[in-house]
Amino acid sequence: MPGPTKDPSRVGEVADAPLVFTGAQNPGAGIAVGASPFTYTAGAQVENVYVQAAAAATTTVAKKESTLANMVTPAATNTTASVFLAPGESIVVTYTVLPVMIADRP
Repeated sequence: MPGPTKDPSRVGEVADAPLVFTGAQNPGAGIAVGASPFTYTAGAQVENVYVQAAAAATTTVAKKESTLANMVTPAATNTTASVFLAPGESIVVTYTVLPVMIADRP
């Protein structure tokens, strides 16, 4: 299934490069991130949400009151977390520097 990757040789691992979508059919949709803590709720279909923490930032991703990712990103790097959301499910993203978020929908 096409989705964002850092480098085709590193699929499935966290890398320090910007998100790049390799699938031409569904490039995903950018999410307008609001003030921290930011709550994102999936629409009527399942979604994979990618949260890319900015350089020199602390970013936490929580779902159902459980922390899924706590990213402390060094300067000049990026760290990405991926979260699966069922229809209507939410995540809360808390950050010190605005992250990039993308929703990939089937």
